[in-house]
Amino acid sequence: MKRGLLLAALLFSVSGFAADTISEETPPTSCGNRLVVGITCKGSYCDNITPICGNAIHDIYDIRWSHFVSEEGSAVAKCNVTNPFERGDWPEGEPAFITGFSCKGSYCDNVALECVALKDAFPESLGGNSCRWTGWISEERQTLRFPLGFAAIKMQCRGEYCDDKRFLVCPIRPR
Repeated sequence: MKRGLLLAALLFSVSGFAADTISEETPPTSCGNRLVVGITCKGSYCDNITPICGNAIHDIYDIRWSHFVSEEGSAVAKCNVTNPFERGDWPEGEPAFITGFSCKGSYCDNVALECVALKDAFPESLGGNSCRWTGWISEERQTLRFPLGFAAIKMQCRGEYCDDKRFLVCPIRPR
C-alpha cells in the first residue's frame, strides 16, 4: 500500500494541476504563486487555454503583465521585471516566469502573460544555452508539458488568430 501512495504522490508532483480555462469571454487566469509548467489548448484556433500549474509554491516579489501579442505584430510576449535582489538590473529587467494568461479578440487572438519574479528562484537564462523553445501547440496537439525543472519566460505565436503557440523554457534555479 505504501508503494502505491508513493507512486501516486510522485505522479501528482510531476503532473501539476490545471488553473481555470480562459478565452476572450472570461477573466484572466493565474497559477498564483506556482509556475506554469505546461498548457492545454482546445477549441478552434486554440480558443480555450488552460495553464498547467506546477506544485512548488514560490515566494513572489513582483507581478507584472506583458503586453498583448498576436501573429499580426511581434508575436512574442516576454516576461521581464525590475530586480532589486542579488542579480542586479539589466536594461530590460530580469527575466521572470509565466504564471497566467489573459486574452482578448476573436478566438483568443491577443494573448498577454502574467509574469512573476521570485525571491527563492530565478530562470537560468543568461550565459549559455540552458533555455530552449518548446514545440508548437494548438488544438490539433492539445497538451504541452515543459521538461521537469523548467518553466516558461516567453511565448510566441503564429498562424491565424495566434493559433499555434510555443514557449521559451528555462531551468528553475534557486537563489
